Amino acid sequence: PAPPPPARPPAGGRAARIAAWSPEQGGQSFGRWRAPVKKQTLKLILNNGLDRVLSLDELITAAIVGLKLPNTRESRTLLSSPPWLGAIGTIKRGTYSFLHTLALRSLCNFPFAVDHEVTDANGEVIDYESRDTITEPLLTKSSTNPIIYARMVGNHKVGFPKLLAAPQPYHLRNGFPFAHSFHATIVEGRLLNFSHPDFEPTIADFLSYLDVLLTLNLLATFVMVLPQAMTFKVTKDATGAVVKEEYGKWDSSCCTFEKLEEIKAWLLNPDSCPTRWQRLLDIRRAHGVVNQAV
Repeated sequence: PAPPPPARPPAGGRAARIAAWSPEQGGQSFGRWRAPVKKQTLKLILNNGLDRVLSLDELITAAIVGLKLPNTRESRTLLSSPPWLGAIGTIKRGTYSFLHTLALRSLCNFPFAVDHEVTDANGEVIDYESRDTITEPLLTKSSTNPIIYARMVGNHKVGFPKLLAAPQPYHLRNGFPFAHSFHATIVEGRLLNFSHPDFEPTIADFLSYLDVLLTLNLLATFVMVLPQAMTFKVTKDATGAVVKEEYGKWDSSCCTFEKLEEIKAWLLNPDSCPTRWQRLLDIRRAHGVVNQAV
């Protein structure tokens, strides 16, 4: 018998695009079209979705733009059904998680003091000395280089609590709930928020990845997600031994809209959040806060 004819290539235009990005049933990805959809979803979240729940209609519109589909009822009906709806939801969750990870990555050049062992010629520990180090870039995975990963986790477990605490002698629980040392310092005997010399490069690095200006919502999001990202999740076995330590991951039950609004109110209040940081002073001025004298 004669061989079967070759399969016909997909039709051009919209049909070809659907063939290229259509996930399989139960699939969670648009394939090579995932990146443009994620880009449009990130843009939507930064502009409108940091302090409120995004509607399905808004998310579908972002997907339509990313997939270069016509904004028609047919396109919306298509993306409102499986498997495309699941892929849109996955990208939404991944985009919030991306902001969470990006904030932590931007902090990775932040210096802090770590006590290092001092050993003698025989390798015996004879003393400890405090040296400044940096929170090495989160580019190493435990599966690819467990030795470097373990060293990185070890440094971060020592350094992160210092960066999360308020500058001495202040305490987060005593009226300074968001005055973390990764941004606050003591200046002329008083606590000033966002005065740490390394915070400006940290936030600049964060913004450079997003290519946006700093807004009240974005600054509040940064302050909200970092403590969670810097708090390790420890997994133990049945005997109580630690089997895995992971960096904190995005958790919508902790990073809530209510908490975001609390941080935003704190940022706009010169009495509870004293600062001389020009970026925040400009944000306050844009929101009608006039008296900012420190």
